[in-house]
Amino acid sequence: MDRKVMARSLSRLLVYIAVFEFLLLSSAPASPVHKNIGDGCEAISLSDNDALAAHINAHGSEEFTNPPEARPVTEEDKLVLVVTYNVVTLAGCTAKLRTYNGKTVGPTIRAKPGDTLFIRLENALPPAKHEHPQIPPPPGHAQHFSFNITNLHTHGLHVAPEGDGPVDPETGRRKIESDNVLIELRPGEEQEYQIKIPEDHASGTFWYHAHVHGGTAVQVGSGMAGALIIDGGEKRHGDLDTIPEIGSVSNNEKIMVIQQTWIDKTGHIERSPSTRRPELINGQLVPVIKLRAGELQRWRLIHAGVNENLALSLDDHELHEVAADGISLGRRVAWPSFEPPVDGSRDDMLFLAPGYRSDVLVKISPDAQPGKVFFLRRHRLPNDISIQAMNARANALIDSGLESSILAVEPDDLDEGNSNQVLLKVEIIEGAPIQTSLPSNASLAEVVPEELKDITQAEIDRTAAQDPGANRSIELTMAVAKCDPQTGNCVPCSPGDGGCRISFMVNNKQFTMNNGIKPLRLKTGGEWTASEWRVSSGGPLLPATHPFHIHVNPFQVQRTEPDGVKRWRWKDTWLTYSNGAEGILKMRYRVFTGKFVLHCHILDHEDKGMMSVVEIIN
Repeated sequence: MDRKVMARSLSRLLVYIAVFEFLLLSSAPASPVHKNIGDGCEAISLSDNDALAAHINAHGSEEFTNPPEARPVTEEDKLVLVVTYNVVTLAGCTAKLRTYNGKTVGPTIRAKPGDTLFIRLENALPPAKHEHPQIPPPPGHAQHFSFNITNLHTHGLHVAPEGDGPVDPETGRRKIESDNVLIELRPGEEQEYQIKIPEDHASGTFWYHAHVHGGTAVQVGSGMAGALIIDGGEKRHGDLDTIPEIGSVSNNEKIMVIQQTWIDKTGHIERSPSTRRPELINGQLVPVIKLRAGELQRWRLIHAGVNENLALSLDDHELHEVAADGISLGRRVAWPSFEPPVDGSRDDMLFLAPGYRSDVLVKISPDAQPGKVFFLRRHRLPNDISIQAMNARANALIDSGLESSILAVEPDDLDEGNSNQVLLKVEIIEGAPIQTSLPSNASLAEVVPEELKDITQAEIDRTAAQDPGANRSIELTMAVAKCDPQTGNCVPCSPGDGGCRISFMVNNKQFTMNNGIKPLRLKTGGEWTASEWRVSSGGPLLPATHPFHIHVNPFQVQRTEPDGVKRWRWKDTWLTYSNGAEGILKMRYRVFTGKFVLHCHILDHEDKGMMSVVEIIN
């Protein structure tokens, strides 16, 4: 037998043995670890502090652990991800979930600029048929949709959106050399990925997750996501480990995949959320990090949740943000500490919408005494930026027959699911204070990606002069509308009109493969195209806020920081305004052509149609 084929078969056998062991354990008689599916999965009141504290004491406070790591940058080191059902225990709830290799969080993938990722995705889920969450469903999905179809997305990576390699002789499928989320991997199928990372790619914190339209929320809500870190770069890549203060503690950094699971009271995730549960980090409920006084750590925060924004603070300590969405800021932004109760807005504390990443430095006070405990807290959000509040209002509108205003819902009715919660516990341990220091803004300013220079107004003006249609407007909308099942085009309607419902749209269109925005030009006048995008969200009855995400190319957008000053930073996901006001984004298209997507990163909104095809042409 060919050596490569033998190695591949052995690798696959080992993975299936591991999955079988998990399933065997999960089907064993009831025990303190695995019980009957659904045990402990009842709803938890996040606004009942005593009940939540009792739940955390009973099922949380284990020592923090990073996810396992892989560096799949050669054929021999290929990462095999087997998508399978497994019975797991999450914060006391025994649930049957779709997983990568039977785990509650995917392994952390590491690579360097210039590497190629070698990944094999195997869909070992059983065949099934489900109703598509988009109504009406996009053409071709009405009869053949299933939450058990999958694929893979490398969120935030600047890699090709299209491109096939040679045919795999064992499967007959072409190897994919791109981040193509428009493919579908059905039960029993497998796909080889060889994703090429450019030599000049930014170093930083990215992530990967399932991305089949219609099933994204269910699969990511099950834990089918993991960190993807580009490291080993140089200052020109924006690699923060090249700064001595950060590099000296890189061997003890904490990777935090923040999860919002949709588990219902039966212990399954087979539809939109029906049971609100506390956030988890790497599958753990309020894990504990033990530090000495004066110690410095880098935390890589990844909001891999699906149904609420996060406003974060750490008791008695600042969160020193040095990178956003994987790209170094070139400065240190000190987000202050807040004690609850307090409303967390985008301007007063570290804010993460679904899809966001933030790298923060935490320096423990040298005066902290052994035994002292600090909490990383998620704060209650103002109702205009809470996804849970938006959902409650939308449900009230549906209950009214689509005739009343969503604004009629009283704020007091929205407390459940939009409450304070502790996410992480920091415990000070014995030992002399460690002498550490934070990096200066001068040193941070030297470590930014060379290929992500600030986009100037002159660039935008030059492009607009040669291509008057280069600047774009995007509106993410929930509205009472009737949508055409073939074209996806939507028009306002009145209650009682057949097909009239709350619809999820981009520029008044639900997703189909043929209704994307007008193609964009890679270059104009021989230079990379730079354009201005005006992005907003809302509607007359459903004012809402949506995290806008676009694949392939990041963009620049302003943010008000703790000192009250608005500054630009690079992002790939950004929370739009809820009052209809437009946010100004600056985007530069580089290197890659092809089709990809933009969408709302509230993943059930994406699955319901709030997504659009983007194409870049030469």
